[in-house]
Amino acid sequence: MTLPRHHPPEELLLAHAAGVAPEAVSLLVATHLTLCPTCREQCDDLDAIGGVLLAGVEAHGKASEDDWTALASRSEASRRVAEPPVDGALSRPGVPLTLWPFLGGAPGWRRLLPGVRYARLSTSSSGRQARLLEIRRGFRVPLHTHRGTELTLVLKGGFGDAHGHYLRGDVAAYDESVQHEQRMDDAEDCVCLVVNDAPVRPLTWVGRLLNLRADL
Repeated sequence: MTLPRHHPPEELLLAHAAGVAPEAVSLLVATHLTLCPTCREQCDDLDAIGGVLLAGVEAHGKASEDDWTALASRSEASRRVAEPPVDGALSRPGVPLTLWPFLGGAPGWRRLLPGVRYARLSTSSSGRQARLLEIRRGFRVPLHTHRGTELTLVLKGGFGDAHGHYLRGDVAAYDESVQHEQRMDDAEDCVCLVVNDAPVRPLTWVGRLLNLRADL
């Protein structure tokens, strides 16, 4: 198995481990963790930090030097005894089990554009939208930018843009500063989990035309 090379920003891993990330973002991070042992280990360490420091504060009113020693020991132990989770277990092609509770039992695929369909996920994140996108192999997304933040986790296939090449398990993070076009790989259709807080802003007439037909 090829390990992911593109990971969620560290602040999102921290927010997920602390339980303060919006549900849609936390769902994306949790799904990435089923595919990425590197980030699983990092989250284990963050969990250990939180547990040890909380215990120190409860016992002493502050974290002592002994607490930090215990932290190092606990982190190492957690790496040794942790059971590896199933690698992105699928109950249907391209859809990890982590997502099924948010799909109402099965993806309700809807046609978005020729070659593109989507399924919404029911999350409680106000102002953020989570959905699956299935995009035909070789499809090109015209040049666009973003009105807010967007996180994309590849579940099947892959795509490339000026910022990198993204395969199964990889996370692409974009914001208003990014202008790009994307091309799906030719080998197979691409399935992604996308979480954003605002629609994209097309920068070409083709993109604007497509945008009239779909809420991207």
